[in-house]
Amino acid sequence: GFGLSGCTFSRLLGKSAMHLPVDVAYQALHLVASFASSAATALQTMAGQHVVGTESDMNANFGEPAFVGPPTPKMSTVLCVLWPLPPLIFWAVDHYSRLRRRRVEDSGRAATASFAAELTDAATPQSADVIHGNGGGDGLAIVERSRGEARNSRVLLASLEHHLDLPSVQAKVIAGGLGKVISLIAQHHPGDITMVHPMVKEEGGIDYGRNSSSLQREPELTLWVDGRLHTVVVYRAQIPDREAGRRVDFLLLSHDLFENRTRKSIYPNPMTRREVLRFYSLWNQAVGALLVREQPTMYHCPDFHAAVAPWYAVEQNPRLCMLLVLHNAEYQGSISTDMIQKEKLDVMSSIWNLPPEVVQRHLVNDGRFNMLKAAVNYVLERQGRRGICAVSADYAAECHLAYSLLWPFPQINGLDNPMLEDERPTLTIDLAQRKAMEKEAVQRKLGLDVDPEARIFVSLGRLVRQKGVDLLADIAPWLLSTFPKAQLVVIGPPGDGFGAYAAEKLDSLFSQNGGDFRGRGYVKCEFMQVGEDIKFAADFCLMPSRDEPFGYVDIEFAWHGALLVGAQAGGLGKVPGFYYIAQNRENLGRLRRELKHAIKSAMSATSTELDEMARSASKCRFPLRTWQEKLQDAYGSLVSTGTVAANPVPAGGAHSRAAEAEDELGDREFLRQELAEDELTLRVRSRISADSQANIIQVLEDIGTDEATKYEQELGCKWSVWLAQRTWNVTRVHWLVAIGYVMGPVTETLLYVVCTEWGLRGNIETPDWLPSSVASDSSLDPMSMSMVLFSTNSLAFAVGAPVWAAVARRAQPRHLMAVALLLQVPLHMSIVPVPPRLNLALLLMFMHGLVSSASLLFVVFNFMMAIQPDASKAAIRMGMLEVCRY
Repeated sequence: GFGLSGCTFSRLLGKSAMHLPVDVAYQALHLVASFASSAATALQTMAGQHVVGTESDMNANFGEPAFVGPPTPKMSTVLCVLWPLPPLIFWAVDHYSRLRRRRVEDSGRAATASFAAELTDAATPQSADVIHGNGGGDGLAIVERSRGEARNSRVLLASLEHHLDLPSVQAKVIAGGLGKVISLIAQHHPGDITMVHPMVKEEGGIDYGRNSSSLQREPELTLWVDGRLHTVVVYRAQIPDREAGRRVDFLLLSHDLFENRTRKSIYPNPMTRREVLRFYSLWNQAVGALLVREQPTMYHCPDFHAAVAPWYAVEQNPRLCMLLVLHNAEYQGSISTDMIQKEKLDVMSSIWNLPPEVVQRHLVNDGRFNMLKAAVNYVLERQGRRGICAVSADYAAECHLAYSLLWPFPQINGLDNPMLEDERPTLTIDLAQRKAMEKEAVQRKLGLDVDPEARIFVSLGRLVRQKGVDLLADIAPWLLSTFPKAQLVVIGPPGDGFGAYAAEKLDSLFSQNGGDFRGRGYVKCEFMQVGEDIKFAADFCLMPSRDEPFGYVDIEFAWHGALLVGAQAGGLGKVPGFYYIAQNRENLGRLRRELKHAIKSAMSATSTELDEMARSASKCRFPLRTWQEKLQDAYGSLVSTGTVAANPVPAGGAHSRAAEAEDELGDREFLRQELAEDELTLRVRSRISADSQANIIQVLEDIGTDEATKYEQELGCKWSVWLAQRTWNVTRVHWLVAIGYVMGPVTETLLYVVCTEWGLRGNIETPDWLPSSVASDSSLDPMSMSMVLFSTNSLAFAVGAPVWAAVARRAQPRHLMAVALLLQVPLHMSIVPVPPRLNLALLLMFMHGLVSSASLLFVVFNFMMAIQPDASKAAIRMGMLEVCRY
């Protein structure tokens, strides 16, 4: 039971302390079962302790009374059997709640023309009763009225990514799917829209045309950031030749903080750096000022980057509604290294030019800085929990389950992205003939063996963790050695440590084993312009993504007749292919096995089956009209109901306080620093070069240990440095905490002995509230004493667990651990001889229950210090500790 308990507890707590309320409910179930079990056992024992044999029980042969043993604890046996049910129920609910609404079988036989027809029907424009009713006449009238209000409303969108193709203005600043959607909105938004973008450094083909007639200079913005005054230059541009009644304005912002970025570093990192926080503060304040100046009725907010902006504008634009669209909810603009309290809260207040209470309320989630929370709070407090959606229906459901920040919403709507028909390739010959022709050309172009029977796997895109590129690198040798007809093409630049790991692994694979895999693979771990030839030549698009909000790459390959092989995660699963559903996205071994199974299914399919699936894939449709109507419905539902009154946010007061009293830190960092992506990439490559057999988790654990040791050395504490180092591949502080946890029952045993002795001594007064059947005039019998003490301890555990959980949401883990240890001292001191009293014994057991209820939290928080996201391994650790403990 404790092993199962540890697994669930570790899974929930191992990612974030935000899941603690779930853990409290879970532990409460176990406590109830434990309490009932002990009470039932004791009561049955009391009821049967005076049972004696009767004449009918006499043994016929010996004439002696039959032996009467202790009564069978039937109720306790049942409760013990029911003990594992809470985690099993939790796992079952978690599993079925994550199943896709639309399942794609991992066999080519299922992806027939009927499947393509299903996708086509699902993508065709429907009556817009999804949000506003049941499709009846009144519902349609409401929908049309809301769409009319949406068309007449003014919309403002703010995004760091942008694509401007105007006379004298050429700027393509795109990092992924968000940039593609922003470009699509600029061209096909159903109504008037103003799009706000910060400029980047003009290099590499980027030219904003500042001196051209295409840009008009607007009044400047004067903003306070970190106690200093900043001036932001604003330029306005328009898209010419828009259809009648549709207007698109661009507001381009110029400032040194903005233009220190390049097209390759659109998103500053890490968030712990003061300069990065200043960037986001200036960006959000500038957008907030434009929300006041432009007075739009709708603010379209993609992700967290400008999530704080509406709070700067709410006082002067109280009618402002916001539509929060989640393009990648994993990134929330959060800082996990420090709790934002006291002095750090004051510094944050100065940086963001907001009072500390506003920062605490809207920018701090469970003690940690989180920018996305500002947008979530705006939707919750001012829009009645309406106004949040994601870029696909399945991804919306996943976000709602995965992120506790989004749990207050009743649901998150899906706003599936469109795919313009202009991007569909034009075929002048049969698809199979075109693919065969392009395959031969691409094989010659990339240096692959020219083999018409070969099946080419292509991975295209940035090499980042979300795309599962580490899994691809790990199974690449297996793929090429198991299937002689398989060829592998990987193209894309590394974007994080996982990408650097994959790049190093793949480069070494083809450089060291060129003889074995010569002509079987092509790897180019940098940006490369890919044309239609590679997409037509590909048989499979390989996407083992951990998360995929929508996915454009799978559609692009599907339209060229390539089938998807990978995970059915988020927006994936909308085109024919061979999929697996990841049951544990952090267990590398399981993910590899699931990916291998999907690859085996793809390679075992016949050419006829693949041709039929390819034709089905090329016919999938994702109409623009459907997306426009859903977007208008989302706008209209908010505009028609408006916002609720709220207390104004006093922005602009923090700078005066900072001006009067200069920040003691000045420009120095005030947070524990995370590694920048460039530095992390270099360290990962160095580790892989030194040990090519290490997996990504081992590499990151080693880097984390080095950083922790470095941090403790800077603090100057030798003991902390020693504890941060590793012994037998486990950090020493983990060993220390584990030993302390395992030794916990020693204190428990001593206390039980002392308390039992106090209860069993003669000449003591028993409390009046104990029933006479339990307590005699002068003492308690051993069984009754055990029942009372254990019940008292269990009751205290039930009271203490939610208390510790509440404290854990605000207190720093190291402080919580220290308090939990120090509270053990008075419990040991209680062993000093004192006059025996039952009340004192019960009080002592109650205090022990309160303190011991923190033990599991203590161990889980300690494991959170390691880079160990796989809950199954944490469960094994906890199970081993429980076995040693008891």
